[in-house]
Amino acid sequence: MKCKCNLDAKIVTVKKEGQNKGRQFYACAKPQNEQCDFFEWADTKQVAKQMNEDNRIDRILVGVNAIYNKLQELEERLKVSGSPQENPADSIPFN
Repeated sequence: MKCKCNLDAKIVTVKKEGQNKGRQFYACAKPQNEQCDFFEWADTKQVAKQMNEDNRIDRILVGVNAIYNKLQELEERLKVSGSPQENPADSIPFN
């Protein structure tokens, strides 16, 4: 990772007490009085990756719930019709 000076950024760990203590970030590697204002949390990409994975899981769960609801509906229709020959799976639209 490069800072705005086009130098390899250094990893710094937050030492100040608070919610970010121990968290790492990238900063300019120059001495403090010469540093550019480059800043990026080191875990940002990991957090984004986890959020994408969580969203993917949520989408899968929505699909599973839709299938479950359709099966419940088909079971109810089967109970109402009283016809054991009817196969509820035949009514499931597979796209």
